[in-house]
Amino acid sequence: MVDIVQSPAEAAASGKERIAFPFAPPQPDGELVELAQGIFWARMPMPMQLDHINVYLLRDGDGWFIVDTGLNLPASRTLWESIVERHFEGLPLKGVICTHFHYDHAGLSAWLTERFEAPLYMTHGEYFTMRTLAGPPPSPCRIPCSSSTCVPACRASGSRRCSPNCAAIRSCRLSRGRSTGCAKLRC
Repeated sequence: MVDIVQSPAEAAASGKERIAFPFAPPQPDGELVELAQGIFWARMPMPMQLDHINVYLLRDGDGWFIVDTGLNLPASRTLWESIVERHFEGLPLKGVICTHFHYDHAGLSAWLTERFEAPLYMTHGEYFTMRTLAGPPPSPCRIPCSSSTCVPACRASGSRRCSPNCAAIRSCRLSRGRSTGCAKLRC
């Protein structure tokens, strides 16, 4: 049997075969562990037997990307606010990357993209599976897509009801190459 330990020092001291992790895990309180230059690990708490989810933050020169989000809970939102305030050094969130549709990995994707005005990056299959399980998607853009680009029109309106970074808008723009495709998805 292989024992699991948290540090290489513990493994060396034991004399037994053990799996050693190169980093101590972060506390689920907004603490970050730097895994490599510009790559950070955080944990979001969850109120169940599996009591956390690992999320990652990627520093990309002039901003940050988040990989996975945690559950859509007030405590998780508060933690993200704290992480941004404590660690982003005033730089913007450039995007939210969700690896798959499970609620612990994508539960806060809508809130994060709206709160920090950042795009969502997720495969079409995972995005639409998530939307199917969660119910009908919200209307991301309440301004008619009559011009060649509805995203700038949303931003220009200054409306907080508008979510120009909705994955559905990007999906339809990428797949159809023009904003008139947005109307077909009821954006």
